[in-house]
Amino acid sequence: MTDDPLDPKVQKLGIVTDLHSCVGCEACALHCKETKAGEPLSDFGRKGPIPIEPSSVWHNRVHSIEYSTNTGERFAYFPRSCLHCERPACEEVCPTGAVFKRSDDGIVIINENFCIGCNLCAWACPYGALEFNPSAGSMQKCDMCVDIIYDDDLPSSERMPVCISSCPINARHFGDLNDPGSDVSKLVEKRGGYELMSELGYKPTNSYLPPDSLPPQIDQKNDIQAFLEPVSRAQEIVPIQKSSDPFLLRRFPGLREVPWPQILHSTLTGCGFGILIWMSFFAFFSAVEPNRMFGLASFGLALAIISLGTWTSIIGLSKPKLFWITFTQWKTNWGSRHAIMSLASILAAIVFAVGWVGFGDYGNFWRLISGLTVFFAMGAIVSTAMTYASIRTIRAWFNPHTIRVMICMGLWTGVVWFNMFAQLFGLHTPVIGIILIITGIATLIFKRKYWIFIDRSPTWVSPESAFGSWSSESAKVRATATTLENYIHHQLGPTSDRKQIEKLRRRSFLLYLLVPFCACTMPVEMDFWIRMPAAILASTSVIAGVLVERWLFFTEAKHTAMLYYGKQSS
Repeated sequence: MTDDPLDPKVQKLGIVTDLHSCVGCEACALHCKETKAGEPLSDFGRKGPIPIEPSSVWHNRVHSIEYSTNTGERFAYFPRSCLHCERPACEEVCPTGAVFKRSDDGIVIINENFCIGCNLCAWACPYGALEFNPSAGSMQKCDMCVDIIYDDDLPSSERMPVCISSCPINARHFGDLNDPGSDVSKLVEKRGGYELMSELGYKPTNSYLPPDSLPPQIDQKNDIQAFLEPVSRAQEIVPIQKSSDPFLLRRFPGLREVPWPQILHSTLTGCGFGILIWMSFFAFFSAVEPNRMFGLASFGLALAIISLGTWTSIIGLSKPKLFWITFTQWKTNWGSRHAIMSLASILAAIVFAVGWVGFGDYGNFWRLISGLTVFFAMGAIVSTAMTYASIRTIRAWFNPHTIRVMICMGLWTGVVWFNMFAQLFGLHTPVIGIILIITGIATLIFKRKYWIFIDRSPTWVSPESAFGSWSSESAKVRATATTLENYIHHQLGPTSDRKQIEKLRRRSFLLYLLVPFCACTMPVEMDFWIRMPAAILASTSVIAGVLVERWLFFTEAKHTAMLYYGKQSS
């Protein structure tokens, strides 16, 4: 059912799904995939084992839910796609402006020509509506079939999204939700339409009508009989076995899908900016001699690993040549601010290095440049932290502890490497030791608070909020062909059990803090040939430990979209 979407007034076009009428035939998902996703349906089968295909893109997925009512157990079928929010999370985090909300009809669109495949929109969407299409090299999602609803060659009755026109029992409705007199607005008012995850504040446009206590009455005509085959019979989902995987992937299967570009980027750039901060800090207060070789080695390593970390992030994009566009969204986007701060800190550090290495001086003008280097390097670390801390869909990230931990990790790795160079060139002073101890203790305290927070924090979004208040606590989500593991599964679907996580936490603590702390502080009064190997051990250990810690940062992240795949908490 549809209203004419070509009304000249300002519209809020949306879809209202009647969960009372939907029978889970998956016609909407199939027709959408065939028409819009641009992929064959070879990975879809109604009978027998279905191999998991991580690259499969579905703009529309249908979930099967078993829940309890006063009259007994019932099934509901829950179609899920982009909800075209009034305040789209995907638009907020996109560093290139590729995702935008149209002002004339409220439809959220992705301009694939500007999408660089950075994953941020997929992480930010609470409904898991965005997926990466490798063949297109960009993120994709439901666009409300904007090419069809505005096609002047079609009659008004046919200008509707594919999921609406393909539904054999009119369970989905399309129209202007800004018009109180439209059919969809009347349905929402009469049937108590509701929005999903309202506590997140994104105000989705699309609404759902709750299932009633009685099953729907359907005229099962012969031409749609095939669609009415019950999907409640659970289908077996068989993961693709990769016998050629190396031992490390067999031992830790979560390694395969971990976003390594982001892990390497935050680890390496955090360390590099940390070195720049301490070099500039000690120079600003004249707390270390302006030794030219010391400056050359320290600045050289810092700039090298910052460049390497940035490079790993860029090559992880689907369209690395468009990386420059990220500099244009600095007013609203933390990823864009990080790019600007990173470039500014690199330029300031190069100028400062000229004074230190070229002239052996860091006074007067060079002291001003050192202060700017500290400011921009700290800004780069903070903007990286804010990129993750602003994503509401992941409670383990959306909290102030994330910012404190990332700042402390950057400063800690930086001071450990700074200490190593100071030992190498005979410039170690008690002040460096004091700073190292203070930073190490602060890192221990804030990281411990972070782990306590994510272990004890209450559920961020409940299954009832993800599906509707009609969904009881005992509701079970069944697997269907269109709910195979989606893109978010392979980015933020936790695969490690509690024991493994605890073991990795202990190992990361040992590597990033305990070993470096002891190796830097205990041999202070010993001979150079003991202090220097200890400092090198501390430097290598802290990098390895932060890599494990960042892996845990992603592994322990619980995305709200996992509620649609049987998770009971987020």
